[in-house]
Parts: sequence; structure tokens; C-alpha cells
Amino acid sequence: MTQGKLFTLSLVLFLIFLFSISLISFYEIKTLSSEILSLRSSISSMNSSLLLQQNKLNNYLNLTISSINNVSHDLAYEVNNINKTLNEKINVLKIETSFPVLIVDALNKTVYIPYQPHRIVSLDPSSTLDILALGYGKYLVGVDNDSIYYLPYPYNNTIFQLYKNKTVTDIGSTYTGADIEQILALRPDLVIGSEGWGYDNYISEILNQYGIPVLLLPSMNSISDIYKSVLMTGEAIGNGYKASILVYNMSSEIFNITNKVINVKPINVTIIGWINPTYATGGNNFINSLISLANGRNIFSNISGWPVISPEELLNANPSVIIIVSNYFNQTSLYQWLNSSIGNAYLNINAIKNNRVYVISGYYQSIIDEPSVYAPLALKLIAEILYPSNFNVTVPNNINPSNFNLG
Repeated sequence: MTQGKLFTLSLVLFLIFLFSISLISFYEIKTLSSEILSLRSSISSMNSSLLLQQNKLNNYLNLTISSINNVSHDLAYEVNNINKTLNEKINVLKIETSFPVLIVDALNKTVYIPYQPHRIVSLDPSSTLDILALGYGKYLVGVDNDSIYYLPYPYNNTIFQLYKNKTVTDIGSTYTGADIEQILALRPDLVIGSEGWGYDNYISEILNQYGIPVLLLPSMNSISDIYKSVLMTGEAIGNGYKASILVYNMSSEIFNITNKVINVKPINVTIIGWINPTYATGGNNFINSLISLANGRNIFSNISGWPVISPEELLNANPSVIIIVSNYFNQTSLYQWLNSSIGNAYLNINAIKNNRVYVISGYYQSIIDEPSVYAPLALKLIAEILYPSNFNVTVPNNINPSNFNLG
């Protein structure tokens, strides 16, 4: 065999060897790839299984946490109910241990109240407001006619609803008369009125003969009288603490209002409640007290009560501001009354000349008229009329709840 053939044969044999190795490697690679794919499938299956188990575990944990939260909420609710019940019982116990009470009223008469009253009759709007403000309207069984129709918002709605539901009885007007039989029929265990209001003093004398405790509050000629009335009412109905808080809040509001006008020059003002005959605010009454606190100067403060004034007197006094508190009269009523007596001379009154005649109507009238827990709002209204710039407000000439917000 020649050398060339031998080389060719060797080359062929080498190629055959390489091909064999390639076939073996390809098979091994194919087998390995198959195993990798199988492994991937197993891992994917394991991941799916783990994810499913994780989701189940998460759902179980969420349900468990939700259940714990519900139990916690229910437990908190029960605890709150228990605390509320305990507080109510403690309050009842405090009230029960605070009675009987002895209170010296506005007539310097000692009133004996043996137990907490649950059937209260109020003889006038101011007394009714005190009772409602202290949260004891549920114990009212009778109120005077003015309380039903002339209380300020929101207590007007409260008392009228009680009257509509027949929970409260209208005992008539105690300002013009006294229906003793109606009051007795209600079997009250406490009657509250105001010294000097209408027939309240007379009613007190009669009911005392029947052994019914009657508490007459101060006539409320000043803010201090209002404070005393609230405190006396609170003591009589069994919540002197709440009455003290109410008085504190009232005094704080009044301080804040007076602090805004303390440095202004006092403005001459008169407040008129009726025209022809014309009643103006004099001295020694609730509204005069409000004028003083608002740093105004009541031009008729030298006359006590509600003096009847003439057009000439108003012209000579020459107020810078005139306030009419009425649902029945307005600026035209005033001008016609003045013109009928002094002619066009009324135009020289500063308040008229400078367009500073104001009419207060709606339930704002009751806020001014009735000495009560609304005293801070009444003071604010007068102060804002006198000195609007100090309160950053614009005051309309006709003031009512729909066009002027007292806050």
C-alpha cells in the first residue's frame, strides 16, 4: 500500500471517529436538554403549588386578623357600653346624694326641693331657656305660652316639638294672667319662674300653699343675674356642675367680645321696643347692661326701666345709632311717628341722617328681648351694630337670621 493511500485511509478513519463522537455528544445534549425541561416543569409546578399554599395561608391569616378585629371592636363596644352605664349610674348616684337641696331664691325665700324633679313647669321664656340649655327639657311638663312661640332657635323647635307631641302643656300667658288650676293639674314637683315677670310672684304664693316648691330666679337686670339664674336652676334640677361650665363658657364669650371694643369711643345709642307709644331702653335692665358691655352709651339710661319717650326727646337726645327690636315695626314706622309730631326736623337726628337706623327681627328679637343663656349672642349683635369694623362685618339695616350670621 502506497503512502498516499495510507494517509487517505487514516483520514477517513479519523473523520469516522469524529462523527461518532458528535453523534454521542448530540445525544447527550438532547438528553440533558430534556432533563432540564423536565426540571423546569417540576420547579414551575412546585412554584405554583407554593403560590397556592401561600394564597391559602394569606387568606387564612386575613380571615383570622379580621375575626380578631371584629372581636376587638365588639369588645371595645361592650367596654364603652359598660363605661357609659357606669357613668350614668355614678351621675344618678351623685344626683341622689345631692338631694334634698335648700336654695334661697330671688325673694330671699328658702326653697326646699326633696328629690330630683321629674315634672317641671316653667313660668316664663328665660326660665325655659335655662332648663333647655342645661339639657333637662325631657322633664318639662308645662311651659308658658310665650315659651312655645317666641324662643330663639334652636330651642324654639325643641319646645314646639314637645308641645306638638303633647309632652308639654301650654299653661297660658303668665305675663297677663295665671291659670293655677292648669298648673296644679300637671302635678309638678318643681316650678321655676322669674321674680317680677308678670304673675310669677303671685303664682309662687298660691302654689306654696299646696306644698309645691317654686323657685323664683333673679329678674335678670344684668349679666350677673343671668349667671345666678343658671347656677340656681342647675342646683335645683340636679346638675350644678353643668351649670357652672355653662356660666364659665358664657363669661369667656362675653370677655372676648368686650375685649374687641374696649378702646373705642362710646357711641350714643337707643334701643326701641315699640313705636307709638314709643318705649326706649332705660337704665337698670338687661338691654342697658348689654349696651354698656358693648361700650355704647344709652341716651336714656338715666330713666329706669322702659320709659315712654316723645319725638322731641329723641330729637334732643340725638342718638348716633337707633336700634328697633321688633317683628312689627320698621324704619318707616319710626319716621312716620316722628314726622307726625316734629315734621322734617327728624331728618336732623344723626342716626337717620347717617343711615344708622337698624331693625332686628326674626328670632334675633328674642335673643335681645329675653335675658337668658343667649346673652353672649345678644351682646355680639349689639357690638357688631355699633362697631362693625372692629368685627370685620357689614351690617344691613334690616337684620334677621337669613341675612346676617352671628356665628
